[in-house]
Amino acid sequence: MRKEMTWFAFGLAIIMGVFAITILKGPTGNIADVAKLESQQHYAEAQKAVSEGNLELALTHLEAIKERTPAWYNSRELHWKVKEDLNTYAQTKAQAVQ
Repeated sequence: MRKEMTWFAFGLAIIMGVFAITILKGPTGNIADVAKLESQQHYAEAQKAVSEGNLELALTHLEAIKERTPAWYNSRELHWKVKEDLNTYAQTKAQAVQ
């Protein structure tokens, strides 16, 4: 009985160790790679929308970019430019209505 209990405890410790390592290791790199690719696609779509003059669509794509990805850092300048252009357009439209 004591020998069986020792083997059970040893097996349980191994299983718990495997789960602990899996949990501490965290998500695999594939998830991060997918986020980077999606962000890069949103950045490309935003640049295309700006060149076509569709600022609302560009802003939507820029806001969909995941933070702290390479595309996020590249898009900050374009993001502020689009927001500034939209604000200017809104102010001009509001003045025209008055």
